[in-house]
Amino acid sequence: MNVQRIPHTSISERGTEGQQASSRNPPARRRQQRAIWAGVELATAVHALRDRRLQVTVITWAVGLAALAGLARENRNRTFARLAAWDRRLSERYSRTGPG
Repeated sequence: MNVQRIPHTSISERGTEGQQASSRNPPARRRQQRAIWAGVELATAVHALRDRRLQVTVITWAVGLAALAGLARENRNRTFARLAAWDRRLSERYSRTGPG
């Protein structure tokens, strides 16, 4: 059985094969690629924003988050009111009897 061995080559001997694609492209080409990708992303965003299901989902999430924020605010206010009432009762008790 004959096994053909591939000779070892260093990175410098390989040339640009081992380099990243961005380092092979000149700056003008990279700018053009970025512009193309930006156009594709913009078109995708416009298409997504026109989608009725996405609009309904976003509005539903917005209403739900607003409701949760309101509940959290009410809960915080109630908790603070209970704490203030407890502190007021405690202050009245200490002012009548004194500590200890």
